[in-house]
This record gives sequence, structure tokens and C-alpha cells, in this order.
Amino acid sequence: MKLEMLIARAKYYEKSQKIMAEKMEVQESRFSDWKRGRTKPSPFEIYRMAEMARLEPEKTFYDVMTEIDKDNADYWCARRESNPRPSASETDTLSN
Repeated sequence: MKLEMLIARAKYYEKSQKIMAEKMEVQESRFSDWKRGRTKPSPFEIYRMAEMARLEPEKTFYDVMTEIDKDNADYWCARRESNPRPSASETDTLSN
């Protein structure tokens, strides 16, 4: 799942980006920053959008990470296959 598609699907179910932003406690402009690659969503934000989009959060996390962290795409693909739940140290590293 591409990040842009995840945002669009979550927006569809939540009815607006404004509602999404309020629920995620972020500024609405963050979505365009993510779509344009200026910043990356945190693991929590990916999980939250997956929940809003009615998708399985762990699978969605790995799919999105494979797209937005291209330097480590092989790692994310392998991790998805070996253990569907990311470790705390992985998610902490990504947040920084």
C-alpha cells in the first residue's frame, strides 16, 4: 500500500482530512508533507491511518515503510515475512 493511497482510504472512511488530523492530533498540512516526501509519518501515525482506513495495521506499516524508506526496502520486506509485528527499537529508530 502506498502512503498516498493509505491517506486517501483513511480520508474516505473518516469523511475529511480535517477529521483525520483532529483524531491524530496533527496539523492538516502534515498529510501534504507526507505525500510530497518532505517528511515521513511516524510508525504510530501509519498505524493510526491504517486503523482509520480499516486495514490491518502491521501489514500496512511494512508496506508503507517499504515505500517511504527505499534505502532499507529489502529489510522491511524481510521483516514483514519473518515477523509481522515491528519491535519497539525499530519504531523508536524511525521516529527520530
